Amino acid sequence: MALLEIDKRRVMKIMDAYCDRRIPGSIHDQVRLSYELRGNKLYLVESRQAFQAPGQWIRMKIAQFEFNPETRKWKLYCFDRNDKRMHYPEHNEDSRLESLLAEVDNDPTGIFWG
Repeated sequence: MALLEIDKRRVMKIMDAYCDRRIPGSIHDQVRLSYELRGNKLYLVESRQAFQAPGQWIRMKIAQFEFNPETRKWKLYCFDRNDKRMHYPEHNEDSRLESLLAEVDNDPTGIFWG
């Protein structure tokens, strides 16, 4: 089941602010942070200029958040080097998306930002 329109607008506002805060505008020509919202799944995506192919961008999924409409909670997932989704082992479920974004920011395991 997809997010309700009111929830979708709230998520987009949170994610717009997060992406703007995380990557300074002065380096947007090198690194960008964006998100994709599909149904009840939210993907945090980093794009970087390809090193040997100027003008081309490489996209990497950083994290996935999945909303469960029955529990009204978000679940956090990470990705391995093969872009395979894995359960995040630490603080991985919360009713507040902001709490899980803070976990991605803190990155205590080094799995999101290296």
